[in-house]
Amino acid sequence: MCINDFVSAAINILGQKVFIIEFVQIVIKRDIISVELIMEKLTKKQLFEIAIKKHKILISIYKNTKQENLIIPIVRSGVELSLVSSGFKCQRCKSKDKLQLHHLIPRQVESYINNNIIYFCQRRYYENIIILCNSCHSKYHCFTDSAEKKCLAITKIESIKRKFGY
Repeated sequence: MCINDFVSAAINILGQKVFIIEFVQIVIKRDIISVELIMEKLTKKQLFEIAIKKHKILISIYKNTKQENLIIPIVRSGVELSLVSSGFKCQRCKSKDKLQLHHLIPRQVESYINNNIIYFCQRRYYENIIILCNSCHSKYHCFTDSAEKKCLAITKIESIKRKFGY
């Protein structure tokens, strides 16, 4: 559970650092078991919806504040959400092996967008990322050599499955 990313977003939005930090410390110290029990009772759909809201909040904060520390959580949540929405399989052939990320907005578009922040956020938004297997991704881009180095690690995929209750 990446509660730290969400708490950071909440702190930045509300600007009430002392109150939120004290609240989080109380939750962590006294109610960690309760929080874990609540998370276990959430459905896959609820976990996914919460993650989408968090992803959108992080992007919104980044657009307004340009905080560099939000880049990694935005990229990570975009990858996680795209994997979950694809069912952890290639969106073309349904293979579950050698999965890769494919961005619908290509890198070449960056030179046409005057605002790098907007480009970054649009490219990393989870609905801009589709999951393809190595074979389908290679066919799409006409790779002549294997692109297996771009495959997502199995351990990473398994970790995301556990996080979302799969």
